[in-house]
Amino acid sequence: MKVKLACHDYGFECNFVAEGELTVSLLKSLRDHFDSEHGIDYSQEALTQFVINKGYPREAIKDE
Repeated sequence: MKVKLACHDYGFECNFVAEGELTVSLLKSLRDHFDSEHGIDYSQEALTQFVINKGYPREAIKDE
């Protein structure tokens, strides 16, 4: 499942977008961005919840 996870969707004034298949590595890319650019180290579970809140089912997140 292809998704577009935009940083501004999560409350930041930022143009970063992680786009591609909904995988653990795509969530890691978003997590790394939040940490390096915004100084926030979200857990994997918090990012999973972000994706669920955006309307994607937990089961849609693939390991790779």
